[in-house]
Amino acid sequence: MNIRIQLLYNLFSGSPIRWKILTETTGLSLHQTSQTRWSARIEAVKPLVKQPREILLSLQKLCDLDLTADLLIDVKSLEKWIQSFEFIIMTTFWFKALQAINYVSVSFQSENITLDDEMKLMKILIEDLTRLRSSWPELINEAHLVASGLASYGFQSKLVQKRTRKRKTFSKKQGTKFIS
Repeated sequence: MNIRIQLLYNLFSGSPIRWKILTETTGLSLHQTSQTRWSARIEAVKPLVKQPREILLSLQKLCDLDLTADLLIDVKSLEKWIQSFEFIIMTTFWFKALQAINYVSVSFQSENITLDDEMKLMKILIEDLTRLRSSWPELINEAHLVASGLASYGFQSKLVQKRTRKRKTFSKKQGTKFIS
């Protein structure tokens, strides 16, 4: 997911014209993902959670520009990804998890925090993440509501079953067998 978020950022930030299309359509800016700062990760995911329709419209407007073949492939793959139900589920889950982690991370940076307080915060974080992990049915329902509201823009409301790929392997002892 981080790779696609970074690809989306790079696509728009690579050209002032593309960035202008994004800001005019969405009224916001995208942010890079960071390996070290949790708050930067939240800022990178937040626009995708809050305004997926506007980001999709921005991507569709990019198709009208004279793009290279590589950029056009990136735009089309990002459009397909954003319209997928998997995208809605993952951004919803990722945003909630990042919010819980960021709260603890910011609290740890306080000058007045004690080791006991840090231990309590870690326990709360573990409980929050465990609760989030066990709340998949609620997350799926929330994602269905979001997807149904965006269905007119081509958003999917079901997970697409990917075709299983069968690969032949040859073994001298057993003959040919199929592995899925």
